[in-house]
Amino acid sequence: MNHSPVSIQTTIHAEHRGERDTRLHGRRLVLARIVWGVVAVFELGMFVVSLLGYITQLQVICTSSCANQQLSAAAVKELQHLGFSQGDYVAFNLAFMLISALLSYAIAALLVWRRSNDWMALLVSLMLLGIGPTSRITNTLLLSHWFGPALASSVLNFSIQISFTIVVLAFSLFPDGRFVPRWTRWIVILGIGVGIFFIFSPSAAQSVISGILISALISLVIAQVYRYRRVSTPTQRQQTKWSCTALQSP
Repeated sequence: MNHSPVSIQTTIHAEHRGERDTRLHGRRLVLARIVWGVVAVFELGMFVVSLLGYITQLQVICTSSCANQQLSAAAVKELQHLGFSQGDYVAFNLAFMLISALLSYAIAALLVWRRSNDWMALLVSLMLLGIGPTSRITNTLLLSHWFGPALASSVLNFSIQISFTIVVLAFSLFPDGRFVPRWTRWIVILGIGVGIFFIFSPSAAQSVISGILISALISLVIAQVYRYRRVSTPTQRQQTKWSCTALQSP
């Protein structure tokens, strides 16, 4: 059965409509690139600041409550029994962290290089920067050496909120920049609102706030599955598969 040229063009238009809708031009493109640059510099700065303190933290044997990946005296003895020193442990963690960072940042850089005029690509690249190695090593103790104990908590909460907002937006809008299903926009508004409240009141019902944020993320994952199976075109499904592979690689 032959298809008319008009039908073919309509199909092609439907396949690529989402791609064109997320491309920017003129002032909007300049503004998007400026915002991307500011957030990217902030995320990279947080990683560098945290990494320097993280290395020092791994070299200190904890006596009571241990920080992330920090060893106790018993753990050091166990390592020595296996033929490894604390220096070997620090080197392994550092190598793993740098390789993870390199993968995340390389994929983000590739997205920006290939699609720097596409705000959806810019958003996904920022998500890779935010949920990469930085989120696994940053804590209040490390930041207190740079910003002081009083300010460190606020800086950390602000960093978490930026990363959370980017993840929520990326999950709710990928790949065509639309809220699908439409009710996901209310989840985004709720998640961002709760996150902002957490910045100014970090001790206020933290378990309840965490539960709301986790529920919002789970709802957006379900929405992505619905979008993939019911709404996405073959091209958009391939983009989703590629993005899932990129997120799993670090």
